[in-house]
Amino acid sequence: MKISTTKIYRTNIILAISVGVLVVAYIFVSNFILSQSYRFDVLKRHLDQSSALLDSASAHGDDGQNLEQISLFAQRNGMVEAKDTYSLFKDSSVAVSSNGQ
Repeated sequence: MKISTTKIYRTNIILAISVGVLVVAYIFVSNFILSQSYRFDVLKRHLDQSSALLDSASAHGDDGQNLEQISLFAQRNGMVEAKDTYSLFKDSSVAVSSNGQ
């Protein structure tokens, strides 16, 4: 049984194109995963720095000195003042609120 050379060439070209597409897809997916990992590390570093800054401000007794800046920030970002409420955190991202009744 003899297979024609054109059929072999066509199969080899299809395999080469398939491998090329898979390599390009692998490069894009791995780049996306690495960029997300880098973004996560940057956000974590920023959170650690903010936490350290807050801790140092609390240690120096600066808790009430920036209330005016905080109020302006809240107004610019459309935040609303909550009155007579408290929140219990069930885990790191979920809070259960009550109106104090």
